[in-house]
Amino acid sequence: MSLETYALSTVADVKDFLGLGATAEPDESLFESLINNVSVLFANYCGVEQFKTKNYIEYHDGHGSRYIFPRNYPINSVDEINEDIDWVWGSDTTIGEDDYRIVDKRYIVYDGLFAIAEQSIKIEYSAGYDTIPLDLKQACIEEVVRKYKHRKDLDVSSKSAQDGTTNYIVKDLLPSTKITLDRYKKLRVEAW
Repeated sequence: MSLETYALSTVADVKDFLGLGATAEPDESLFESLINNVSVLFANYCGVEQFKTKNYIEYHDGHGSRYIFPRNYPINSVDEINEDIDWVWGSDTTIGEDDYRIVDKRYIVYDGLFAIAEQSIKIEYSAGYDTIPLDLKQACIEEVVRKYKHRKDLDVSSKSAQDGTTNYIVKDLLPSTKITLDRYKKLRVEAW
């Protein structure tokens, strides 16, 4: 196993948090797998494909409005927007750069109205973070460590040797993780 390009942390970060030396080699591939899995979990929770910068091509329905809400954010740049109800996407369907703008790195406003048509808008853009925000990275590290420590007793939070009592935990994200992820959650917008 190796870290995927979308990974929010590194094995070295997790080892540092656990207090393991850089030369310690416990479960290197397990750490990589956990980091990859938690990174996907976070992206799904927030409604994005991934948090790292990536180029996207998307097709959106025209609703007769001025707005496009791409699936991923923060929007870094827009390479091209086309509007074509016939889905040909020729040079004559390109919307000029002066006719739209990116607002708060989350959506695009067009200086006109899009036609009401299914999948009539094509957008090519770049979205994500070049450097993962520290709070997001730390939340990933903490969730990876928690999963690592509880990997053999996934649903047990504590055991009592005296009376044999076992307490079970709810399989969910840490409350602090949810608070962090809620800041990165994709805004849901209803069609106009």
